[in-house]
Amino acid sequence: MTKSKQQLFEEQLEQLYTEFARRETKNESDESIASDLLELILQRERLRQGVIAGTPEASDLDATTLKRMATWDSDDPSLAVLEKALQRLALGESANSVRYLKRAIEQKIDAFSQEQRRKAKKPRGEHPVNALIENHVRQNPETSTRDLYLALKRQVGKGILARVDKIEIEPVDDKSPIIQTSSLRHRLMRIKKKLAR
Repeated sequence: MTKSKQQLFEEQLEQLYTEFARRETKNESDESIASDLLELILQRERLRQGVIAGTPEASDLDATTLKRMATWDSDDPSLAVLEKALQRLALGESANSVRYLKRAIEQKIDAFSQEQRRKAKKPRGEHPVNALIENHVRQNPETSTRDLYLALKRQVGKGILARVDKIEIEPVDDKSPIIQTSSLRHRLMRIKKKLAR
């Protein structure tokens, strides 16, 4: 079976990305990273266009690619950082481009960490499944995980649970996460211990 042009392109692209990732070193300078990144972009475009490196066509394509990178103007705000970094890279501000990307990544990481801390500090209400389990255990202190599972299945459509199957338990309230049915055993043990105190 012969491979299509698209399949060949995808294989060559995968090889290009793999080689790029292997070259990465921890102490590489911003200038070196930028040079490798620019070469990756140019090689990818040559592959996409079916142009062989080192030919006059490749030089023309590289010039066109750099021009497009330098003048890229997207209306998508989520691409603003990438757009600015690629413009700097195309205009020869390579180390500056990499530093800009690194700062943007660090800011995203910091923002994500702050959001996680904020969420962690916020008091969480009890999961609605726990309330159902607790109610069931109060009525049936010797209940098994299987009995609890069947009792929860009977609760579907009564305002608290939307779905109970062998894999997941989905509350009606979309603020409460879907839980794994396999977690019932541990939830049941915790609630039995809590009520035994």
